[in-house]
Formats: sequence, structure tokens, C-alpha cells
Amino acid sequence: MLTSAFYKHAQALVPVFQEFARTVQYEKKGILFSEMLFFVALVRSKPTKPLRIIESGRARAQSTLTLARLFPELPVVSIEYDPNSPDTVIAAERLKDCANVELRFGDSSQILPKIVRAGDVVLIDGPKHFRALRLAMRLLNHNHTHLVFVHDVHRGIPERAFLEKYAPTSTYSDQADFVATYRHLDEICWQVLGNPSGEKEAQSFVEACGDSYGPTFAALEPPVTGTTFPLLAHLALERRALLGRWEASRAKRIK
Repeated sequence: MLTSAFYKHAQALVPVFQEFARTVQYEKKGILFSEMLFFVALVRSKPTKPLRIIESGRARAQSTLTLARLFPELPVVSIEYDPNSPDTVIAAERLKDCANVELRFGDSSQILPKIVRAGDVVLIDGPKHFRALRLAMRLLNHNHTHLVFVHDVHRGIPERAFLEKYAPTSTYSDQADFVATYRHLDEICWQVLGNPSGEKEAQSFVEACGDSYGPTFAALEPPVTGTTFPLLAHLALERRALLGRWEASRAKRIK
């Protein structure tokens, strides 16, 4: 559940994001501005200050640049899988003046458990799907991570169904009142995505994400008591069944 402290920070951040959107070119493959507002406001609303921001999945550095600018007092460690991707040069150029950013390459599922420390906030935008959830739970359990965000967890996919059943305290950037209030920040995103008015592109994007607005962040926090081992056990047991039901439902929709 999103708190009053969260909404207070979100509202205060709106002018910052509007200025950011005006002065910084939005790149395709980037996370929506409203989703990044969700990320920043939630981190800022917590009583404990994070140690670092760890990002998995950099692409053209849209989210990395946002993190560097909005958390200038924190180290930002960004990991990208493929050093030979055409996006690598673009990302490096965009981040060349960000002194608080460290760029790394490699498999985040192997790297993150080794480098993440208690108090870190983690953004996972690669790996995807159940691999992302498994990684998030490992970090929460073994590394005592402050807060983990997993991207691309919109309604209608097995991963979202799993979290809603077994991690009901998770919060999401597609919450209706949040979207209604802050989706206006994404107007430039839709323009870059190919439609000048944004409406047609936005509509097709929403339809692709089921009942959600955009790809959607899921924010996972450490359990109040115990560990995430029960979640990992349920994940191992239910992954195949959830995927099977989703594929069957998808096949019916296509027909």
C-alpha cells in the first residue's frame, strides 16, 4: 500500500521530473517517467537512507541517468549484460558527466548476489520474468537488501499473479490513483515511441500490458518476520503451473 509519505514525495518531485523531461532526451527502451517517479518517491519515503542504488539492465541509460541526477549523493552501480551491444556507446556518452555512476558488464544473476549489501536499493530490469523474481528474493533473503524493484510486472502475467498471491505487501506503479495523477509526465515518452499525439501509442501499449498502465514496477521489501525461503519454495513449485495457465489463456485470446 502506498503511504501518505510516498505521495508527499511524489508530488514534490513532479517539477523535478518535468524539468528533467524538458532538458534530457528520452530514449526508446527507457522506463517511463511516471514509473521512475514511483521508484524515486518510494525510496525517498522510507525512513532509512539507502546505501547505494544498484541497477541491472542499463540499455541506453535512460533509467541510469535519472538515478544519477535524482540521487546525486549516492553511488549508482549499473550492470549491463552485453558490452558489445550498440546501446553501450550511447549509454556511455549519456553518462560521461555522471561522477556517481559506475558502469559494469556481466550476468546480473551472478554479480548481484556477490556485490549487493544490506541497505542497497536494487532495480532489476534484466533478467526478466521468473528469473528476475528469483533474483530479487535471493537478494532480499541473503543480502538483506533495503528494497528491490522488478520491472515488467504488469497485470495478466504469471509473475504478477505469483506476487499478488504470495507477496501481497508488494506495491506497484500501475496503482490506479497513482497513474491517474502522474501519467501526464509520460507525454514525451509516447512521442518518442512513435506517435506525435501519444494517444494511439499509449493505447496500444496499455493493451499490450493487459489492465496495467505501462510495463510496471513491482516493489518488494524484506519480510517483517522470517525469510523469503517460503517464497522461493512456492516459486519453484508453482512456476510451471502458472506459466501453463497463462499460455492456455493467451492461446484462447489469440483464437
